[in-house]
Amino acid sequence: MAKVSVRKKGKKWYYRFSVRDSSGKLIDVERAGTVDKNKTKRLGKQALTEYQQDGIILNPRKFTVGQVLDKWFEFRCQSYIGAGTKSDYKNAIRRIKSHPLGDTLMLTASTNPELIQKYVDDQLDPPEDSNVRPLKHTSLKASFVVLNGAFKYAEHPLKLVKNNPMPHVNRRHPEETFDVFSMDFEEEEIKIISIPDYKKLIDRFNGTIHLLPIQISFYTGMREGEIAALTWNDIDMKNRKIKIFKSMFYNTEEKMWELGPTKGKRKRIINFGDSLYKILMEARKNQLRHHMEYGELWNTVLYKRKRIDGMIHTQLEIANSKDLAYHPDYYKDMIPLDFVCKKEDGSLHTTQTIKYSNKAAKKIPGMDYYHFHLLRHTHATILLSNGANEKAVQERLGHSKKEITTNTYYHATQSARKEALHIAEMTEINEMALT
Repeated sequence: MAKVSVRKKGKKWYYRFSVRDSSGKLIDVERAGTVDKNKTKRLGKQALTEYQQDGIILNPRKFTVGQVLDKWFEFRCQSYIGAGTKSDYKNAIRRIKSHPLGDTLMLTASTNPELIQKYVDDQLDPPEDSNVRPLKHTSLKASFVVLNGAFKYAEHPLKLVKNNPMPHVNRRHPEETFDVFSMDFEEEEIKIISIPDYKKLIDRFNGTIHLLPIQISFYTGMREGEIAALTWNDIDMKNRKIKIFKSMFYNTEEKMWELGPTKGKRKRIINFGDSLYKILMEARKNQLRHHMEYGELWNTVLYKRKRIDGMIHTQLEIANSKDLAYHPDYYKDMIPLDFVCKKEDGSLHTTQTIKYSNKAAKKIPGMDYYHFHLLRHTHATILLSNGANEKAVQERLGHSKKEITTNTYYHATQSARKEALHIAEMTEINEMALT
């Protein structure tokens, strides 16, 4: 067990301890403390504990930006970010490590913000001799997050650098010219699916596994991952309520479909009406019939818990009756799930299956604009245009703030307000006519 010692140099106390690096070599770590001996010793003990928890001992003159990014991600990002965010961060780190910045010493980069600025500029406008695909300004957000996090991590607790250079790095937003006398007005409006086009979708996918997810999204506004993860146990048919608390995604590292929390980890319960009730009842009846027809070839989807990097992953597996009978030990700790959306033989219906319907729908005449998320926009717009409360719509969609709903569906709310104003004005005119 390493011990912390202190010694005074000038007016300051310094703490010191010996540890082994990743190669097993014993090295000395010494850092400046304070003018107080006891406080410096406490700082030394805290630093030693942090080093031991993170499992790394860093030499400021040896570690590169890329190495610290890896350590930051490994020890600071595993327990609290979702799968999608984790993937974005990994891609950003991979991109930085493939750039000369990744091989730059952390200490050097911390005192030379222009080196980081060069990376940013190269992502937006890559050199001609490189094979780098240019990024949009919005796609640089992940790079700024991981670099800022890594430099803060290097500053404390690793004590590799004395300052974070990221506040001095410019995101290089595109230059905009504005003519104050221009009379041109542009209004961005979210694309929605018209009722005639929705009927085209129904006709195109009638009798296929792609129809049910489309109908559920149209009548509930649920996201594709939430629909893929929806089980019959989540639906209260008697009271016509749906519990939404999980989402399906593909873990590229594990090569497995998994269940995780919804976006923002927001749980919600939503109501549904007669139309979706009839659709779900018919779907349930068809699935039970298919189960009988397939017999022992019917597939069951099961889930298992697996701990990876300190986190519990809910992974999905598929097995038919023969698999379950021949390999009981393998499947004994797995629990079956009865998904609402499934293939005809009971096997897994994923977000990838939903994406296939996008390609097919785009081939419908006049629907080359289509993608699945537009069903969610359409659902929200119909509600707001018919006077639904914005707070209620926010909760139904699972938005973290009402402002997100208001800003996203601004035109729909404006339409509803104009209609309300028109009704009020007509009422006032009628009342005046009667007096």
